[in-house]
Amino acid sequence: MKIIDPLQMNDWPIKKLLIIVFTFQLLLWGSIGLDSINFRIPLLRQFVCFIYLTFIPGILILRVFRLNKLGSVKSLLYSIGLGLSFLMFVGFFMNTFYPLIGISKPISIIPLTFTVSFIVLFLCYLCYLINRNFSDPSYLNMSEVLSSPSLFLYLIPMLTIIGTYLMNFYNNNFLLMVVIFLISLISFFVFFALIPPSLYPLAIFIASFSLLLHNSLISMYISGWDIQDEYYLANKVIANCLWNASIFSNTNAMLSIVLLAPIYSIMSNLDLNWVFKIIYPAIFSLMPLGLYLLFKRQTTEKIAFIAVFFFISFAGFYTEMLQLARQQIAEYFFILAMLLVVENKKDIFNQLLLVLFSLSVIVSHYGLSYIVLAAIVFSFLLLFIYRKYFDKNSLNGITFTFTLLFAVFLLTWYIYISSSSSFHTIVNISKNIIENFISDFSNPDKAQGLYIISKKADTHLHQLSKIMHIITQILISVGLIYIVVYIVKKKPKRTLKINNEFLSFCIVFYLMLIASIIVPNFSSALNTSRIYQISLITLAPCCIIGGIVLLGTLFNWVLQSRAKENNMLTLKVLSVFFAIFLLFNTGWIYELVGDSPTSFSLNNTLDYPMFNDRDIAGKEWLYQVSRIEKNNEYIYADSYRWLLFLSCFGRNNLNTFPENLDQISRGSYLYLSSYNIIKNEILIFRQAGVIGFSEYVNFDLYLSSKYQIYNNGGAKIYYQ
Repeated sequence: MKIIDPLQMNDWPIKKLLIIVFTFQLLLWGSIGLDSINFRIPLLRQFVCFIYLTFIPGILILRVFRLNKLGSVKSLLYSIGLGLSFLMFVGFFMNTFYPLIGISKPISIIPLTFTVSFIVLFLCYLCYLINRNFSDPSYLNMSEVLSSPSLFLYLIPMLTIIGTYLMNFYNNNFLLMVVIFLISLISFFVFFALIPPSLYPLAIFIASFSLLLHNSLISMYISGWDIQDEYYLANKVIANCLWNASIFSNTNAMLSIVLLAPIYSIMSNLDLNWVFKIIYPAIFSLMPLGLYLLFKRQTTEKIAFIAVFFFISFAGFYTEMLQLARQQIAEYFFILAMLLVVENKKDIFNQLLLVLFSLSVIVSHYGLSYIVLAAIVFSFLLLFIYRKYFDKNSLNGITFTFTLLFAVFLLTWYIYISSSSSFHTIVNISKNIIENFISDFSNPDKAQGLYIISKKADTHLHQLSKIMHIITQILISVGLIYIVVYIVKKKPKRTLKINNEFLSFCIVFYLMLIASIIVPNFSSALNTSRIYQISLITLAPCCIIGGIVLLGTLFNWVLQSRAKENNMLTLKVLSVFFAIFLLFNTGWIYELVGDSPTSFSLNNTLDYPMFNDRDIAGKEWLYQVSRIEKNNEYIYADSYRWLLFLSCFGRNNLNTFPENLDQISRGSYLYLSSYNIIKNEILIFRQAGVIGFSEYVNFDLYLSSKYQIYNNGGAKIYYQ
């Protein structure tokens, strides 16, 4: 039995496509209308709005551009990318021009619904006018969709959701431990032929989605650092129904936060907290699918799969990225742009997509945008040199025009939006690096990457994990050298189809990793783990190729077997290695043996910027009664708990507890969370070089003379 592929609606007969679009359009209007008369059907509006906003505009734009027969995965990725760009730029133009015609609250339900619906219906008209005669639908084989491997994969995210529920309400991590182990088994099943190649994309999506969910669904409130500031700015837009582009803040220049998140929240009537905890991770979980397509074009299906598995096994993917909503969206666009660059098609519509996705990176995350700009400029120079001295007939997928356009738009956006906050940031970082380059060169206290490498691990198991990370970095180096040698000598292997554009990005990001180790104050500006996570977007296949080269040579010398047999054995060994690598990075191993646990989703005794209901209740009470804006009062909390108030007040009048508690000013509120009360201590951060350290301090004696004004059995608030 076969059914028409819903992921390739851009290939459907125009009548069927328009029926689906009109159906969702009516469901959108109907669900919003029912909510307006307080007749709510649970989850209907949220589901309909997510599908409508995320997929429908992008599918129609693909059809208008006559981009057909892209395949299921690419159609899905491009349609979502176009949908996100559509929402951000439409929201930007609404916010800019609607106030000029008397609409003072453009980012509200009525203007948004009217504008988005009008444009979608106009795109339907263009589809019919331009591409109504195309019809070549693809079909899904239901026997494969409902096969045993598929059912096994479908089970994992369901178990993840149940596991987070058990952890949140019963402090039971057993099911999450099972889930992580099952995800690690996916690597085994692929290389022992239990999952067929046709299901590799599904396996990648399930693994990445489940890894993200197993952290994002812990706690009923957003967790982490930067995301609290993102929440504050997005919530400010929702409250005012307008984005104030003049607020001096790097994050305020990011449409991925100040417009995309509010539009999803307002139109779907979904709390902003859950937009960041569910919708953003769901979108970001598709990013590894783009990596798979990118890597498969350069290597083989199996190498591409294990390279993506290595990428998602790195803890930064499912921990740090969850607290960087803007970077999740930016990396998604970066992958789409990379796909178009390596394809190097000169078709006008492909070029338009490349420009649109590249500009979307810029308005999504300033840090990644500057990194991408550096990568584009240096890649252009490398390709120019290669073309001049090695292969004059090669085509340059990165042109001078594209490089100039990207640079001009980036500088223009960051200079004129948010009072040049992002531009000032990069200028100050560059100035600091240049001024202290000689004096601080290779100083571990100033080079964060070198400090991390040289720092001794706490336990033997943590030391083993560190060794595994170092092994992957050695393999990356070997793989990149191998690729460069064979590309320059024009002796490409059958398994390697590395094109010049991809290789140039690999070289640039590899040099960036070296800079993060030896250049003072470079990696600390963005954080070493984030630089490494971004670099793996291109360098992950180099790690696998390096493993194949070293292990293949070893097996050939020891076993005297044929190259094909060595290659399969090598991939199986690497699959086992990265399965274990995942178990270490998720904290599964440490939790199993009780050795210095690292995962807050598996162990609630760890201190982390994560908050429970009583913490939130205390914050809400203080938000209602405090007068910090009128009376210049301050709120003090420790190094993690102050982040809770960042989502309410922004950075105004918020302070962390100083090293000397007697320095706290009069007329201040002192906040203690459930963790502080249970442990009878507060966390104080002390800066030391580029790393700094945290220290827990007992507060009993200090607070004994303060007035307690709030206590809900968890959080406490004092007034001084």
